[in-house]
Amino acid sequence: IPHPTAHPVPTERTDAVGDIMASPNLMEGVIDSHIHLSHHYSGGLTNEWHPNEAAGFQRDWTLQNFRDATAKSKFQVKAAIFVECFNRPPVEEAKWVLKMVEDPDCIVAGMTAQIYAQKGAAAVNEFLDQLRDEKGELPKGLKGGRYVFPASDNNAPDACLEPAFLEGLDALGKAGLLWEFCCNPSMAPNLPTCIAKFPHMTFIIDHLAHNGNDGGEMEKW
Repeated sequence: IPHPTAHPVPTERTDAVGDIMASPNLMEGVIDSHIHLSHHYSGGLTNEWHPNEAAGFQRDWTLQNFRDATAKSKFQVKAAIFVECFNRPPVEEAKWVLKMVEDPDCIVAGMTAQIYAQKGAAAVNEFLDQLRDEKGELPKGLKGGRYVFPASDNNAPDACLEPAFLEGLDALGKAGLLWEFCCNPSMAPNLPTCIAKFPHMTFIIDHLAHNGNDGGEMEKW
């Protein structure tokens, strides 16, 4: 699903992308690190995000759609990572996608689940426990968690430094999982301080920390 809040990137980056697209050579073995899927309109899990967007978003977004789109591209995608996108309930979204990951013929190779780390360690562990097998192990396809800050209870610029959130991140790290930040640009100055507290964790900053326009003026960002 494309993002309605996408913004133009600086000219020099646009030129670089243009050079790639103009090249006659295929880029093989690409891993698409961020895809969304939804079967909201065909009886799948209810989605709380894209049905509320513009008319063009108000349809299902399927693996076949993804295959069709990538088949026309110079980028030959060999695998993709599903990132949570408000299919409800979150644990069922995770189970749905993890079944895809288990299929060796499916292009989805892993997922970032909707884990509300902002609520603290207890919320993280409660979610993870619902996905553990009889040996207490997490699915290999589960790579990390995300809960977008614009939809969380606290979206202040310093919300990433709240003790409860830091406890939630610690719980994710102990489980061997990463965290994806999806935040307004105004939070970006505080991200290094947060991330530095967890040197053994992997962090992803979605959309270069430019979601929405709060603090997103180009020079300030």
